[in-house]
Amino acid sequence: MEFGSIINWANKNSGLIALAVFLLTLIVAAIDFIWKAMQSKNAKLCGRREQLEKNEKWRKIFSNHLAETHAKGLSRDIVIRDFGRIDQYPKAKTDRGISPSFKVWLAGTYHNGVLVHLGMMEITHIKAVEDNTNWYYCDSKDPSGMKVHLLGKIPYDRIEAVNWQGDEWNNYDPQVFCRFDSGSKEPYDELVYCESIERPDLWPYYREVVRLQDMRNERVC
Repeated sequence: MEFGSIINWANKNSGLIALAVFLLTLIVAAIDFIWKAMQSKNAKLCGRREQLEKNEKWRKIFSNHLAETHAKGLSRDIVIRDFGRIDQYPKAKTDRGISPSFKVWLAGTYHNGVLVHLGMMEITHIKAVEDNTNWYYCDSKDPSGMKVHLLGKIPYDRIEAVNWQGDEWNNYDPQVFCRFDSGSKEPYDELVYCESIERPDLWPYYREVVRLQDMRNERVC
């Protein structure tokens, strides 16, 4: 077909050509969208796989530490350190907010991280009224009260490293480096009151009763 004939044919079928170009553009855009969606899905799956591997690594490490300390009757004191403020150790700057390093007691693990005791084994008494959804603080002599411990949930995702040997500034207790990037600029996902459940030949585990933020302010006896 000569060039002039091609021009004539194109002029007569300009509408058809425009439609073909439009459809081709849609097809290319659809292929590009599907490709990017697949890449995004693969990236998410890869990220989840890496997170699962990290969680499993820390779960095994802390479970082994709990088993060893329980079997040998060793201390479970640990030092929580802010990964973002490691330069402020051992003497922190005097600023507002949570300290970049502080000592807690390793209580156990939960499905997504570790549990630390904020009161160094301090026991609080609470009770439920009505439909067991309203919890109040009560006196230790109240027979209907429940003994609970205030624990902080630190997800494995926020743990960056552990120095199991510690140093002279904190009696050589293990140091757990965490990112303090929660909404309250702390390492915790949330603070919860838990009941201690004894187990034969194993360390106690802690059953969550109520979140600290859901406690009523009134104290009843």
